[in-house]
This record gives sequence, C-alpha cells and structure tokens, in this order.
Amino acid sequence: MGFQDGPKIITWKILLKSPPNKVFEYLVEDESREKWWVESSQQEGDTIKFTFPNGWESDETIIAMVENRSLEMTYLGSRIRYDIKESDAGTILTVTDFETTPEYRVQVIAGWGSVLMALKGAVDFGIDLRNHRVDYTWEQGFFDN
Repeated sequence: MGFQDGPKIITWKILLKSPPNKVFEYLVEDESREKWWVESSQQEGDTIKFTFPNGWESDETIIAMVENRSLEMTYLGSRIRYDIKESDAGTILTVTDFETTPEYRVQVIAGWGSVLMALKGAVDFGIDLRNHRVDYTWEQGFFDN
C-alpha cells in the first residue's frame, strides 16, 4: 500500500518541538484551539461549537480523551483521532481521519497539511499562520484553514 492509499483513512504525522502536555493543551483548550485551528471554539461538556474563518459553524463531539496522549472526536462529518507520542526529537503528533468520503478525499488530504502546519506555528513558535480573512479561504483556493 502506498501513501494515503486507504479508501477512507487519511493519516499525517508532524514532529513538534513542544512537549506532549503543551501539544495536548493546544488540542483540548478553547483559547488554544483559537490560536491555530478555528476562529472560535466553545466547549461545553463533550460538545464543541467551532466557527471557521469562512463563517461555517460546526458542533462536534469528543468521543474519547486520554490526557497528554490522545483525543478522538467527530469533525466535519468524519471521525478523527490525534495521538501524541514523546520522542527524543520532541513530540510526534499523528492525526488519523477515519471516515473521509471519496468526494472530499483530495481536499481533506491537503486540508490536514494546512491544519497541522498552523498548529506547528502556534505551539512551537507562538505565531498564527492563518490570514483570518473570509474572502481568502479554502473555497477561494487559499491554503488556509
């Protein structure tokens, strides 16, 4: 099997210099998610309301969470899992998208690249790589989450 050949599963890994507990914080805390992932994150219990730069709103559900190790949740019609592993080079974060539909597959493969690089900018360097412009979003062909 070659790279991203699974019919529904997409997996990406990224090496982060930050420790696992900081990476976990950026995945699970509203204020931290707003630094790299979404314009607004409002969690109540296991439900998170996301607002994206293009105005989309999405209610997602946390399925499972192990502190500093993993987060599994629904995300835009799919099920995703973040796995955190400490390494001698920092933290390896693996994201697995389990239910990508064929019509969105190519877009989702590229989209995770954008999302993970925004995370790296925020968690490792304290910068926000996103443009925060409703007129320069994914729909207009911009590599921006």
